[in-house]
Amino acid sequence: MWERVTRQTRAATRRNRDFALLWFGQVSSTLGSKMVQLAVPLYVLGTTGSTVDAGLVAFAAVLPGIALQLPAGVLVDRLNRKTIMLVCEGVRFAGAASVVLSFCYGNVSVLHLAVVAAVESAAAAFFDLAEEAALPQIVRRAELARAIAFNQARIRVAILAGPALGGVLFGISPILPFLADALSYLVSGVCVLLIRARLSGDRTAPVPGDRRSDLREGWHWVRARPFFLMAAVSIGLTNIVGTAFPLAVTAKLTGEGLSPYGVGLVIGTLGVSGLLGSIVAPRITNTVPVGTVLVLSRWLMAISLVGAAVVWGGMLTAICVAPIAVASLVSNVSFGATRLREIPEQFRGRVNSVLTLFTTVLTPLGPLAVGFVIAEWGPVWNMVALAAFMTLVALLSSASRALRSPLQNVAPR
Repeated sequence: MWERVTRQTRAATRRNRDFALLWFGQVSSTLGSKMVQLAVPLYVLGTTGSTVDAGLVAFAAVLPGIALQLPAGVLVDRLNRKTIMLVCEGVRFAGAASVVLSFCYGNVSVLHLAVVAAVESAAAAFFDLAEEAALPQIVRRAELARAIAFNQARIRVAILAGPALGGVLFGISPILPFLADALSYLVSGVCVLLIRARLSGDRTAPVPGDRRSDLREGWHWVRARPFFLMAAVSIGLTNIVGTAFPLAVTAKLTGEGLSPYGVGLVIGTLGVSGLLGSIVAPRITNTVPVGTVLVLSRWLMAISLVGAAVVWGGMLTAICVAPIAVASLVSNVSFGATRLREIPEQFRGRVNSVLTLFTTVLTPLGPLAVGFVIAEWGPVWNMVALAAFMTLVALLSSASRALRSPLQNVAPR
């Protein structure tokens, strides 16, 4: 019985033309973004030699996306979501194309790269919220978990392939990763344009009013549901570790004498294991309560970090870190499916913007803290500190009554 339902769900998801268009477009867009994430620091360091300049561009690529979450959520609930997505892809295409033109005229500056990074980050905030809010209009309720797993898998594919392709293209010519990025946004925009579904659903026309009230409505919805608030806090604290982890592992393995190629293979383990997680995530999401998934995944991450702190060598470290990516992906799919099933259509943009703000606002602290701890105590004690912090997050999640609320026992339909 279960196998038959699963096969039908998989077939329905594959046959869903609109979801296939959205997914393919975002594979293209995400792949282009990951290529540029490598190409930008390579270019800045190669031309200026300044790590400060590279850091400023990286900071510009993060801050607007966080700062604009709440207003983006309001507009996603008030305006046509398809129009928002098309405008965002047009803006990102224009930004990437301007860099290509600057290369052609030989006047690429750090300021230009920082401005484009900020603009693309801002556009991504609007696009991502509109895409997530529109997903229930494209796939059926029973397909949400698998659709979200597919979306998570595309990120892992981009993480694996993007930097490698970006490095190859940059080696041929520095302009090529930026040209590929511009074309990726063009492909994504065409895919969104071809989607037939009504992405804004059947919501009623909004009544003009105070925008501050619109912002507060999303927060009030989350505050009235402690499960969502506590889940977002738990994920946000975990994401601090997630952003710090690649630098921490790189420092530890480099200190052990592992070659850059070997370090790359270990980090690549996260992408491969994430893909494996996308296979099991839908079944776990549809059978295990979301609160249980969140708590157990935190403990699995904590145990894996303890192992990564005490073992020596690339192979053993890779074995220890692989479960982290699986646990992260499964918990993301489980919580993401719950959000889309439980949040009303008319509040989806604003509520998701509040939840996304909670889960991302502290993430820049991860690499900053790692750099300080490594400088003071060394890479091994830094891994110990990460393991201890993750253990505290697991304890906090386990002790939370909100994560054991009746919501987590609602079976998907």
